[in-house]
Amino acid sequence: MRWELALTSLRMTAANPAFGVGIGRFYSRSGEFSSPELLERFPPAIHENAHNNFLQILAELGIVGLTSLLWLLWSVARYGMHM
Repeated sequence: MRWELALTSLRMTAANPAFGVGIGRFYSRSGEFSSPELLERFPPAIHENAHNNFLQILAELGIVGLTSLLWLLWSVARYGMHM
C-alpha cells in the first residue's frame, strides 16, 4: 500500500511538477491519481495522505517547494553544526 501511495505522489507531481497540486490538497485529490488496483484493495485511498512527508510535500508544492524545504533544513542543520 505504501508503494502505491508513493506512486500516487509521483503521479500528482507529474501533473504539475514545478508547483504541485496545491498545499493541503493531497488528501482531497488522492483518488484522482491512485491506481485502480490501490482503490480496489484499499478503498480509503480515495482520500488518504501520502504516508511519506517528503513525497506529500513534493506532490503538493512541487519541485520548487520541496527544494526550498530541503534548502531550509540543510541551512538550519549546517548552522547548528557550527554552534
